[in-house]
Amino acid sequence: AKDRILVVDDEPHVRKLFVGCLSERYDCSEADSTKEALALLAESEFALVLTDMIMPGLSGIELLRKIVELYPYTGVVMVSGINQPQ
Repeated sequence: AKDRILVVDDEPHVRKLFVGCLSERYDCSEADSTKEALALLAESEFALVLTDMIMPGLSGIELLRKIVELYPYTGVVMVSGINQPQ
């Protein structure tokens, strides 16, 4: 499980981009929602979850809370496609 990454994003092209970059070195799985991600996490162990912050339904922030609570040894990286220049 140390080389497994779960990529969570509601946009398929974003998931494919991350998986394309990471799959040469890591075993990657994909989920299109927080609900699907939690189901995959319940089935298998992942070293890292790479998740979008804003998704329909439960957000990436809610996913982070669940992972911290249920899978404390799984790392989480939050990403966002929001572009708000200062």
